[in-house]
Amino acid sequence: MTHQLTVIVLLGAIASVLSILVGTITIGRTLVSITNSVNASSQQLNNAIYTLTNQVQLNVTEAAGKFEMLEYQVHALNEKIEHKSKRFEKDLAAVRQLEGWAAKNYDYKIRGRDNE
Repeated sequence: MTHQLTVIVLLGAIASVLSILVGTITIGRTLVSITNSVNASSQQLNNAIYTLTNQVQLNVTEAAGKFEMLEYQVHALNEKIEHKSKRFEKDLAAVRQLEGWAAKNYDYKIRGRDNE
């Protein structure tokens, strides 16, 4: 009977060890699965960050180009305004001369100004 009891105890111990081994293997597989999921998520995040960085760089480059074109256009408009202003000053001086000549020779009255 002691021999049977020893076999039963031994079989129980072996069953416990096998149960622990199965649990350890299951935990190991779960850890591997979790690690693979984390790595896949990390790779997806890295890809998303890379894509976003490229889009931002593209937008910054495009905005810089547009800004440079606007600077050229503003400069061209400033030059045009300056040219028109100088031309207007010359034309205004000619009109004033003509007004003065008309006032002197034909008694022309200039509206809105005090006659000298």
